[in-house]
Amino acid sequence: MNTVKEKELRNSVADFILNWHTGGNPKVLEGATSEDFKRLIIEAYIAADEASNSLKQWVQAGRRAGISWAEIGTLLGISRQAAQQRFSTNSENIYSYEPDFDPKDPRRITRMGVTAFNEVEILKEEGQKCRKVVGATFFTLYFTQTDYPVENIRVVSLRGPSLIKAYQKMGWTHALTWYPYRYFTRPVAE
Repeated sequence: MNTVKEKELRNSVADFILNWHTGGNPKVLEGATSEDFKRLIIEAYIAADEASNSLKQWVQAGRRAGISWAEIGTLLGISRQAAQQRFSTNSENIYSYEPDFDPKDPRRITRMGVTAFNEVEILKEEGQKCRKVVGATFFTLYFTQTDYPVENIRVVSLRGPSLIKAYQKMGWTHALTWYPYRYFTRPVAE
């Protein structure tokens, strides 16, 4: 990112807090009290915490897309080791909304070698084989066999409940969330 774009982004983030607090009217702060500044401090803290969480999630998404720890370190101006120590997660984490999800269940279909680049095609292929997506972890998707063809999709979304509700109204079941994606499945309409 060039210096001009970085400055624009930094200003936009800083303006967001001010606009959030003042409803887009910074003049409101001309008569600010210590209570107003306390609220601004809390709001800035929440935004910084969310930005930190977002960075961790985007790094993990980048790793799933094949970006190395060395590349991530270079992007952030830190060493490969520092990037890995700061952002690595337990690669054994499995993302699923199935209660008591067990990847070792013999009825579970496991597809390995999954990346951000081939995942959509794999979801489609497995759906045509009557398999609904039920879980994911690094480079792996998990499916359950059904008696009917299904559609499996991946949606890029930073929105949470509103997007899920919209898809549920269209007959989709929310299978899992793995930032920045939400995965849905549904029987194929006849």
